Amino acid sequence: YPPIPGPEKISYAWSYAKELSNKKKVLYIAFDLLPTAFILREEDKGQSMSELLYYLKESKSDYMEKFKSYLNYSEKLSYLTGPIHGFDLLSLSREDIGRFMDDIKNYTDYETVIFYLGMYTEASMEILSRSKEICIITCDLPYEELVIKEWERQTELIGLPIKKLKIERVKLPRDMLTAR
Repeated sequence: YPPIPGPEKISYAWSYAKELSNKKKVLYIAFDLLPTAFILREEDKGQSMSELLYYLKESKSDYMEKFKSYLNYSEKLSYLTGPIHGFDLLSLSREDIGRFMDDIKNYTDYETVIFYLGMYTEASMEILSRSKEICIITCDLPYEELVIKEWERQTELIGLPIKKLKIERVKLPRDMLTAR
């Protein structure tokens, strides 16, 4: 979860997922409101996540079969492409994402699922609350530290104690900011 999203953070998450996929069966899902295909350096042809979210929200019985058909692959890494429109992600409820996470756990054989959360919503907080590990990706900027403090305060307000979450903070070096 990057409190302030950015291309260096998406690149880090993607690289981490790719590296981990050499050791485990990994699924990478980017929940980013304004996705770009810059990581793969190609046009995002599928845009299948929007269709999958429709099937999920409508409780279609075959949505997990659709899920499997919408997967893309980069070497050993499985991933879902981005939504057609960011509002598709904003429409997800806590219950929707909970069911989705349960179904991935129950009906697939992924050892690790990595969600990149480029948004702050009820659904993304549900993902964080159910996660075994949370990686907060930041850059070494004073403003970002203020945003993190506010995020922690708000997280406590919704009843998700920060101290109970297994959080690892990754600070990307400043030179990654200039590499854009």
